[in-house]
Amino acid sequence: MKKEIEVRVKNESPSYSSETIVLVGGNRYKIVAENGNSFSHLKIYRYTLNGDLGQIACCYDIPNYKRVDYMWSDAQRLSGNRKNIEAAEEYIKKVF
Repeated sequence: MKKEIEVRVKNESPSYSSETIVLVGGNRYKIVAENGNSFSHLKIYRYTLNGDLGQIACCYDIPNYKRVDYMWSDAQRLSGNRKNIEAAEEYIKKVF
């Protein structure tokens, strides 16, 4: 069975991009890709029944994560964030 993802909210910038999604079955997730002077992060959170967020994975857990370098152009950083969010979506589909 193919799992479908519905994007509810999306925010994109070169330094911080996020996406709130709903997976078939009603599970809700938030994916955050951010980068700065000396860091590049990708994190997946799951909304709990009471509305809190619990982190379930980070960049080290997610196959196909690629570090986004702060020295890249804004267009490259934005593209890198988008690709990392796509990698996180694939992770969610495979695990949940």
